[in-house]
Amino acid sequence: MNALVKKEIRLLLPSFLIGVMLTFANVFYHQQTVTSGLAFLVAFICCPAIAVFMALNSFGAEISAGTFSMLLAQPTSRRRIWWVKALLLAAALAIGGGLWCTIFYLHVTSLNNPKDFADLQVLFLGAWTFLAVIYSGAFWTVLLLRQVAAAFWFTLLTPGAIWVLVAGLWPEKYAATQESAVMAALLLYSVAGVWFARWLFLRAQDVTWTG
Repeated sequence: MNALVKKEIRLLLPSFLIGVMLTFANVFYHQQTVTSGLAFLVAFICCPAIAVFMALNSFGAEISAGTFSMLLAQPTSRRRIWWVKALLLAAALAIGGGLWCTIFYLHVTSLNNPKDFADLQVLFLGAWTFLAVIYSGAFWTVLLLRQVAAAFWFTLLTPGAIWVLVAGLWPEKYAATQESAVMAALLLYSVAGVWFARWLFLRAQDVTWTG
């Protein structure tokens, strides 16, 4: 394992481990207790927040720490750096998302009344779509804006704006396919965002401010 991969693992590992631990909150969900409400907060609010933070951290930590210039100056091709960051982040989000869905599914199917969760397929599809849009959004927003705080809001608000726009413009007579159209638009945004982020990184310049 070379130094570049080790560095990226160290960068993602803290938020990844926190996210993995929080996924086990799904075990306590759907019980008529205060614990269930807390589990819902952790599973559906804190886990996505950690995923967003981890995605932003891939390039955001470099910019915040002032090491982005050194990253660009490494005697390693930018394509290699891009693929290391892109693949390791994708793997971390995929493992976290897979664990979240698996724990939730096993817990729900063990309940006495699982019919309350008939929309599991839609829920899981929404979860993976969310991971795809934040993966894409975190890359292109950080590389374009070079500000983590601004990138955070663009990462969250851009998919929401696409959702509202597509849903608002979709003809009422095709209402049955509206959900599929929104999902398709978000997945298309994810692909375009990753391509744009790669284009930005391969052509990135970091010029010191001279006043």
